[in-house]
Amino acid sequence: MVSEVVSKEALNVQQEEPAEEPLSPEEERQRNRDTSVALLTLFFFSVLMFTLPFGVFYGMRDLLETRFHIEGFENTCWSVLAAVITVNTIII
Repeated sequence: MVSEVVSKEALNVQQEEPAEEPLSPEEERQRNRDTSVALLTLFFFSVLMFTLPFGVFYGMRDLLETRFHIEGFENTCWSVLAAVITVNTIII
């Protein structure tokens, strides 16, 4: 019988990494603050991306109908374009 020597790489065994040092109370508060700011910013821009395009779409639609007397397909195209530009501006 031939015995084979198997290396750790062949077994795909990961070496244990040393545990991280516990954070000080000040570092913990800073990390929590940073997380809160990131989540609030994400929520704020998510709300903007949901509500603002609808407002721009219907606002542009009304503006084109009442002031410029543009109706039908052309009105819809310009309104959709304004809503898409609004979303892209929020993303940037």
